[in-house]
Amino acid sequence: MATSPRIFDFHTHVYPIPDLPFGLQSIKKGARSLIAPWTRQTQALAAGLRRAPVWARGVTEELSMGYLMSHLLIESSFRDFEDACRKSGIDGALLVAHPPLIPNSFIQACAKDRPHLIPAWQFPFLDRGAPIDAFVADMKANGVRVLKIHPMADGFGPEDERYRALLDVASKEGWLVVLHSGVVRSHLAFQDPKLGDPRLFFDWFRQYPKVNFVVAHFNIHDPEQLLDIDLNFDNVWWTLSWQTAGSMGRAIEKLGAERLLFASDWPLLGGNQQVIKDRLIEAMNERLLDQDERALIWSGNAKTLLSQARAWKAAW
Repeated sequence: MATSPRIFDFHTHVYPIPDLPFGLQSIKKGARSLIAPWTRQTQALAAGLRRAPVWARGVTEELSMGYLMSHLLIESSFRDFEDACRKSGIDGALLVAHPPLIPNSFIQACAKDRPHLIPAWQFPFLDRGAPIDAFVADMKANGVRVLKIHPMADGFGPEDERYRALLDVASKEGWLVVLHSGVVRSHLAFQDPKLGDPRLFFDWFRQYPKVNFVVAHFNIHDPEQLLDIDLNFDNVWWTLSWQTAGSMGRAIEKLGAERLLFASDWPLLGGNQQVIKDRLIEAMNERLLDQDERALIWSGNAKTLLSQARAWKAAW
């Protein structure tokens, strides 16, 4: 009898919102259940947004930031995260920092003594005086082996010398690098939305062949921009968060199971883990993936990449 594969969520965020006493936490859980149909509809609307004109997408994405921020009030804390993982059958996750909203130190504390959780740190570009050397020293001192780079949030392009310095260290130390992809046209949330286009950073993949890159979200609302071009990089993998079953299926056809990872970008929009799981199962069924191929996407590729970076801690 086949056993269910382990599932590793390769992109999650946990916010430093204090956990509530049990009674109030139960109210939060009840609120999440109450709005579950709405959150699923929101997921569907987000997927449909890619068919809208660019100007309409810009207006919608700017306005949607208010909804996203308000949703964090009922689904964003570490306890909320644990509840979501139990409900959706998630066995482990990459916890991604986003300073100053999600400090590196907070993510590190969440992952401490929890081998199924792995921290990914991000350099605090919004702190204009932050020294690269001190950040690198802190990563090494804390044993952190995964670096997140988010140009759209930072507001700097591929030639920025600090990115280059970080990638030099990643190449030398064997760190895994997670790169944001996907233009989200909100100047309220991001410094320079156009820097969400991953094609601007393809030269990095060639210039740093010893660095393994994981490109997050498969370009969010514009997966076709990637599906229509050559993605034959030996050191690049892609996560499927934000994608529909259709775009997941096309990504599987183009890249094969060996280059793809399950990820949800929890808690944005709400209910992400189960929604993305359901879509991925649909895509796998349509493409007739065998059990070994499915296991690669659910967690096998994650385990391989994180083990190569000396970041994997789980016993499975």
